[in-house]
Amino acid sequence: MKGEYGRREDRVQAEEEMGPQEMRMNRMGRIANERWAGRLAMVLVAVVLLLAAVLPGSAQAYSAQELAFLTIVNDYRAGHGLGPLLLSDVISGACYLHNSDMADFGFFSHTSEKSNHFPHGATPWDRMKAGGYNYNTCMGENIAAGYSTAAAVFEAWKKSSGHNANMLKAEFKVIGISLKVVPGTTYTYYWTTDFGGYVDPSAHNPGGSSGPPADTTPPTASFTAPTNGGTVSGNSVVIRVAAADDVGVSKVELYIDGRLTATAASGPYTFSWDTLGVSNGPHTLRAKAYDAANNTAQTEITVTVQNAVSTTTTPMATTTVPTTTTTLPAPTTTTTRLARTTTTTQPTLPASTTITVPTTTTTRPTTTTTQPLPVVFIDVAHTDPYYSAVTKMGLANVIDGYLVGGDKAEFRPEDLVMRAQFAKMICGALGLLVSERDVCTFVDMLDDCPDNLYPHNYVAVSARLGIIQGRPDGTFGPWDEISRSNLVTMVVRAAQNLQPGRLVGPPSGYLGTFSPTGWAEQDRNLLIAEYNGLLEGLKDFGTTWNPWQSATRGEVAHMLAKLMK
Repeated sequence: MKGEYGRREDRVQAEEEMGPQEMRMNRMGRIANERWAGRLAMVLVAVVLLLAAVLPGSAQAYSAQELAFLTIVNDYRAGHGLGPLLLSDVISGACYLHNSDMADFGFFSHTSEKSNHFPHGATPWDRMKAGGYNYNTCMGENIAAGYSTAAAVFEAWKKSSGHNANMLKAEFKVIGISLKVVPGTTYTYYWTTDFGGYVDPSAHNPGGSSGPPADTTPPTASFTAPTNGGTVSGNSVVIRVAAADDVGVSKVELYIDGRLTATAASGPYTFSWDTLGVSNGPHTLRAKAYDAANNTAQTEITVTVQNAVSTTTTPMATTTVPTTTTTLPAPTTTTTRLARTTTTTQPTLPASTTITVPTTTTTRPTTTTTQPLPVVFIDVAHTDPYYSAVTKMGLANVIDGYLVGGDKAEFRPEDLVMRAQFAKMICGALGLLVSERDVCTFVDMLDDCPDNLYPHNYVAVSARLGIIQGRPDGTFGPWDEISRSNLVTMVVRAAQNLQPGRLVGPPSGYLGTFSPTGWAEQDRNLLIAEYNGLLEGLKDFGTTWNPWQSATRGEVAHMLAKLMK
């Protein structure tokens, strides 16, 4: 589509630290590329993705183009080894009403800027909930305008990485589709497709057969490592849980001795346990798996922690010389942690001394730990500039991969990162404590889901610690893509607020190698970050590096890994 049309305008949502050249503001924070060919405007909007809690309407009649799109997208998924999507009538109903609002009121956005059906500012998840799709599952939305056929809109979305990711997301099981044609309006043709990870009762095949009844089947869960009754030691014991469900696993929680220790939102469900922080002896591990309908399954094993302790004591040595008695100064002790070796040394005796000296050498617990094999992301080679950072964060369970078969996973370093996702990643990288007690106050966040910390509680902690800030209207824009400049600013804030002395200011006259943004705070933070090495190793960093471009997963991992201790 590049260069096919004579005129192009780009509208960019102003974020909390956006430069002066990008100040056209829309509430949801989207990027819309408008291209004209004659009188036809073709518009694509950046994809909104979300893990949220959101609840089902009436049967839908589908047009030939809507059914054609379902066929095209399911053929496309089949070509990538993915299952077909069922048509959800309740989701399609929400899509239809959103198309109607966009046509009636002349806007084009994921947010209901004006509506006969939804509250002002309603998000896709609000509309799906109002239609009756309210499940704790993954969701997504693609919208387009100006495309008259299913084939045309499919090709447009296919060429956009975010829209394409929605169509190929393995976790999605259902789709709502609506094409509304309104001659005389701005674009004439309006498309909305919403995706969901839970098969609701209205879902069916295009031939009309209904989907399955409400999901009452619990998932399955079992430990694959360590073994029940086994012995473990060291600071990186690998815990692996196998979890499966007929619809899909939404998360797995790990409890150690009855205490919730970690949560994994996607497979592979692998955790790392530092046993040096617990006592030797038996400990209980419990895994709890959830599906989209909140059915659960638990499994429990007992393991014995045994970090070896070896002590060597030299027998008492006594030497008697009949002259003077000298009192020795206090012995000196040198202690080295982890090697856990303590050596006690008596001072040198002077001549003509009568003394009885116990000489003792004690070796404290010594542990030799074999590190687990690195997390293998098949799309991040050892030669990739981000390999070290990605592997480091993977081993620390800060980031997850996308399971693509067996035990293989992809990291997808070129995928873009949303602001809510970044909040979770930086909390993990810094080891911040996050709980349901952390309340998010931004007005554009959905109701908090009490059994899931993402995204509300991660955003709340990041805001409380001054890492992220909101906008003047009280919104955060959780599903907007984070720009490189905002990424740098938030990383610098985190280091300054939580790691005092970690960063030093550059000397007077230091200019850096990036192109200035013209925005004082951003340029200052970019200088600090570059001077302290936070930008070192970023792909293509230099004078042509665009600070307003959206940040990738690889870039975020590379910078956050530098903050990890």
